[in-house]
Amino acid sequence: MSVLARAKCILDGALRRNRMEGDMDAELRFHIAKYTEDLVGSGIPREKAERQARIEFGHLQPLKEECREARGLRLWDETLQDLRYAARMLRKSPGFAAIAVLTLALGIGANTAIFSVVNAWVLKPLPYANPNQLVVIDSADVKGKWTGVTSAGDLDDWRTQKNGVFEDICGWLSAAFMLENGDEPIAGARVSAEFFRMLGVTPQQGRGFFRQEEQPGAPRVVVLSYELWQNRFSGDPGLVGKTIQIDGAGVSIVGIMPKGFHLPLMGPVKLWMPLTLSDDRHTRYLRVIARLKPGVSLARATGYLKTVAQRLADSYPATNAGRSVQLRTLREEIGRDGGSQEALIVFWLVG
Repeated sequence: MSVLARAKCILDGALRRNRMEGDMDAELRFHIAKYTEDLVGSGIPREKAERQARIEFGHLQPLKEECREARGLRLWDETLQDLRYAARMLRKSPGFAAIAVLTLALGIGANTAIFSVVNAWVLKPLPYANPNQLVVIDSADVKGKWTGVTSAGDLDDWRTQKNGVFEDICGWLSAAFMLENGDEPIAGARVSAEFFRMLGVTPQQGRGFFRQEEQPGAPRVVVLSYELWQNRFSGDPGLVGKTIQIDGAGVSIVGIMPKGFHLPLMGPVKLWMPLTLSDDRHTRYLRVIARLKPGVSLARATGYLKTVAQRLADSYPATNAGRSVQLRTLREEIGRDGGSQEALIVFWLVG
């Protein structure tokens, strides 16, 4: 019997219990009486016929139990008995009851949270345009240890030497900003101008960044998350184009992203500002994400960037000797960085 059929049976039995009990009694007594009359008609004395009928039918209680099970009443009775027993035990041991309830609550909550992560970032397609083309580029230090970060100078070379392999390559780094009249810093990120376009997500209002806004001395601009727009600025429909204070300086709001937009690698970002780059190759602090051109495989892109890395090592031995690159898909990187692989394992174990 399926779960739904069993549940329906229990519910029907509970709603019609009294009538069904009466029907069972009447039906069983009718059959016994009918059989008794048949025996009497065949010449058997009534007293003996009644006794024989009861013997052949068996005791009424086992028959009732069979009828209750067929009609769902037995399952209902057993469920009620289990619930009463559980309630008595919980009343006798309130401490155990509290621990049991807390354990169940934590288990259900953890399972729900894990499923949310797994469903959003592992089971479902990533919420970006053509997500299979998105990759993360890692760099390695001179000892061959993968650091995941690169220098502004290397990023600039990668961006200018895409050579038909990449549509866009952009860098980013997490940052914290003080918003006007704010008591706590706001989690944000500085990103290359191509960031929103590369992910294929258009701002709900306004625009993303222009390449010239990355230059030192360019007018300061910011793109807000939908959540920050709603919570801090009450969803002001005319907010784009206005100037607010960030880190004590005036910044023009040029865009507002759609509700729920974020990149898990960045964490809970509430605003984005342009990334100002230099030609420095000594300091490595940028993470890099890129979009492959249609039809370009991960292996081909990796081979090409390794060739570029070798050219840079030859040109800048003091900072790039022995350095190489490694590419992973964005989905794989989210699993490594954001814990989705671990969440998936725990989810299957809990399930």
